[in-house]
Amino acid sequence: MEAYKPLAIIKDFPNRKPFLLIWRKDYPITDAEAALRDRSVLIDSNAICYFYTLDFQTLIHMTDSLYNKAERHISKNTYYSVAGVQSSAQEHNFVIEHYDDKTASKMYSGNGAYEFPSQYYLTFFDNNIPGGTSREVVVSFWVGNINQDVIPRGDFEIMLTDDQDRLYEQYVNDIGKSLKIIDGEWGFIEKKIKLNHPNDRIKLTVWNDEISGKMNIIDELLIRPEGTDIFYYRHDTLVYNNRFYIRHN
Repeated sequence: MEAYKPLAIIKDFPNRKPFLLIWRKDYPITDAEAALRDRSVLIDSNAICYFYTLDFQTLIHMTDSLYNKAERHISKNTYYSVAGVQSSAQEHNFVIEHYDDKTASKMYSGNGAYEFPSQYYLTFFDNNIPGGTSREVVVSFWVGNINQDVIPRGDFEIMLTDDQDRLYEQYVNDIGKSLKIIDGEWGFIEKKIKLNHPNDRIKLTVWNDEISGKMNIIDELLIRPEGTDIFYYRHDTLVYNNRFYIRHN
């Protein structure tokens, strides 16, 4: 998981002892895990694993500077005003959906979200990217009720079709497999996909056959070319590539 906001569970820990982290040498490490490792101290290793120690205070303060870090990164690059946001590309080659025109019992940001019975198949995007310029695309969105154990086990499907409506790629996996961040009741889903052609059609669908009478909530969809960064401000929050960094962080 990415560092994002202070973990609420930390206040329930019985003491402030350092953490022991163990990495298998043959296990591929994610960017988020690498960030955690870089803040730790290597204390030992064997033929199979590395052993690190992570100070308790380091874990508490990992998220303190994310807002400032994002602003520093932005200040080092050139951005263009495109469709109401700032983009590192001059073209309008991305899709943003806030769902503020929809009614929901809760939302991650803004005034609305896409809420629906979990056992139904909800296609919340089915289109190409206007002005698409890249075959490599990053899809991200926020899912509500992620703290209910059945929600991460729901299905997330991506279907890719060409300009003749021919299906050439279908990805189906648990929502939790693409989970990058947990923020209270909300989970941040991010998945990289590769198109055959920049203007091919992308269809995004979620459902959950395990439960009925529950609601899935989707909010803040962003589809952007890999390598294109998108940011904007919303009140005291900097939204950078669909991550919401609060100023006091």
